Amino acid sequence: MHGSLGRNQTYQAQITGEGGRLNLSWVVAGEDPQRLEILRKYLENKGVDLNERDRMIDCLLDWIDPDDLVRLNGAEASDSYKPANTFLSRMDDLKKVKGWEQFTTRPDWDAILLSTAPGRSIPCGHRVTSCFRYPHVEGLVDRFLQLRRGPDQIDGTADDLQFKSLDELRLALGFSVEQFKQLATLVGFNDQVLRVVSVGKSARRRELCR
Repeated sequence: MHGSLGRNQTYQAQITGEGGRLNLSWVVAGEDPQRLEILRKYLENKGVDLNERDRMIDCLLDWIDPDDLVRLNGAEASDSYKPANTFLSRMDDLKKVKGWEQFTTRPDWDAILLSTAPGRSIPCGHRVTSCFRYPHVEGLVDRFLQLRRGPDQIDGTADDLQFKSLDELRLALGFSVEQFKQLATLVGFNDQVLRVVSVGKSARRRELCR
C-alpha cells in the first residue's frame, strides 16, 4: 500500500508473512532430530564449526527445558548463569544463552530467525537438504524461490506468485506425493505471524517514522 498525504509527503506500508523464518521455538520443541538438523545446517551455512554448533544447540536446549540435567555440551544454572527454563519470548533472549554470545554480535544475526510459540515453518531461503533423503531437493528449493519471486524476480512485489494450497506447491516443485510427505511436517501454509513495515516521508527524502 502506498499513497500521499499532501505535497512531498508520502507513505508506504508492506505486510509480509514470517513463515519463511526459522522459528527457534518450533525447532527445539520436543527435540525432534529432523528439526534440530535444520538448525545445525543453518549454523553450518553461517560458518559455525562443528564443536561450536553442538555447544550452541545443547545450551539452547538446556535453556528451554524444565530440568537441571546438563547435556554433553550444554550448561545449566550456576552462580553466574541462570537458564530461563522456558521458550524464548523474544529474539534478544538468545543473547543470554551460553554459546550464542559471539553469534549474536554479528550484523543481522537474527535476519531469518523467529522466536514465536512453536508453529510450523521451513527456512526456504537456506539450504537444508541434509534433512531429507532426496539429493535433488536443494535444486527444487532454488526453483521454488525463483517461482515465488514472479516475472520480475524480486521478492515482496505485486507479481509474486501465491500458492493456494500445499498440493499446488507440490506440483509446482515436481514432488511426488511420497516425496512431499517428508516435508509435510516442516511446511507451513498461510502463516499467522505477520510483519508490518510502514514508512512515511516528508520533503521527498526525510523519513518521518518507521
